[in-house]
Amino acid sequence: MKTGISPARTAAYKILFDVMEKKAFSNIAVNKHIDINMKNPADRKLATAIVYGTLKKKNRLAGILSPLAKNGWESIEPGARVLLMMSLYQLMYMTKQPKYAVCNDAVNICKYNVSHGSAGVVNGILRRVTSDPVYTQKRREEDFAEYIRMEYGIERFVYEVFSKSYSDEEIEALLMEFERPSRVYVKVNTLRTTPEALSEELTELGYKVREVYVPGMLEIDGGSNVFLTKPFKEGKFYAQDLSGGILPFVLGCKDGQKVIDLCAAPGAKSFGAALSAKDLSVTSCDISAKKLELVKRTAMQLGLENIKAFKRDGRYVREGEEGMYDRVICDVPCSGLGVAGRKPEILYNVTRDYIDTLVNLQREILKSGFSYLKKGGILIYSTCTLNREENEDTVRFALENIPGIESVPVSLPFELKCEHEEMKEGYLRLSPHKDNTDGFFIAAFRKV
Repeated sequence: MKTGISPARTAAYKILFDVMEKKAFSNIAVNKHIDINMKNPADRKLATAIVYGTLKKKNRLAGILSPLAKNGWESIEPGARVLLMMSLYQLMYMTKQPKYAVCNDAVNICKYNVSHGSAGVVNGILRRVTSDPVYTQKRREEDFAEYIRMEYGIERFVYEVFSKSYSDEEIEALLMEFERPSRVYVKVNTLRTTPEALSEELTELGYKVREVYVPGMLEIDGGSNVFLTKPFKEGKFYAQDLSGGILPFVLGCKDGQKVIDLCAAPGAKSFGAALSAKDLSVTSCDISAKKLELVKRTAMQLGLENIKAFKRDGRYVREGEEGMYDRVICDVPCSGLGVAGRKPEILYNVTRDYIDTLVNLQREILKSGFSYLKKGGILIYSTCTLNREENEDTVRFALENIPGIESVPVSLPFELKCEHEEMKEGYLRLSPHKDNTDGFFIAAFRKV
């Protein structure tokens, strides 16, 4: 990093370039470029805000900037386009940032990372933007689909996906929720501590700790990265969204049962199952050997000796294990539309072909999972998407095409934030703007 340039803006540029030009996932790029040992936590916070804000407003920003390029938007070098968008985002939506600092950093980052010629282009366009407030005024198109495409970065195909489950008003409420800073939730490891003791310990370290409606989970706010603290290293908690924390209650394990998690990485659902009853045997499987190493390390850190991890493809049943498990978890690969608040690039990268490929994969894994299940056993099918094809339609597919399968009404030993009538039908659809969770889908089946 060159002296005088904001480390936060430099990191934000590198992350955004990876996501926009190299098609990297935003969470992976953030972990790559934001140094966890950065001295000033405010720099990490600023870089993250610029990254996720720019990605969410990408279409609006490009729409404003494109007409200002003399030879067309595509004539500008990719790195310079990234700098223009992240700078305009700060000028429009982060108004406490000094305009001169935003513009100067953009020009200097361009000089060192793109080219001196492009730095002149960046300087000229940003001067024009800052001199005329018309460019930073927010606008609302009459066509709703176009309005949310511009304002929230959601492409028309994804809008059509959401419109199968939500009204336009609900879609905007959902997208507004995606724009809010992500909440940090943790699951307490009851082998090592209690929610009350952990809450007290983290409070003493300077964190704001709040109880939530899912038993055994806490919301953490303030301070530096809570996953660098001593309690975390001692295995007293692990990261998990509320939605994932609900899943073990639907699974309903009983003492001494055998559980298999077919798509386990990074492991939180296996950990939740392992903690939900006594003397359980949990088999955690995943197609990625690298991700399974993370599952093994975290299980060891948490002291969960009842978890065994194996590399397997969830589409295929291991010979000799048919009908062997009391509980099966099929948390399948999905389009991820429920976690777009943390991965905003999803809203403009999901395509029809991608959905079709996923749906076929999900149904193969579900059928395989059912083969592992004992008679009378419970299988949980879950996704982190809000796409009816991957959720409700797959439930219907299973009931119509898998012999011996039936839906089980979903019941929980605690109240959710709002009513969910669909639980009577055997599934639960969690929505960020209603439930304070990721967008998440859980369906319960029994083998009869």
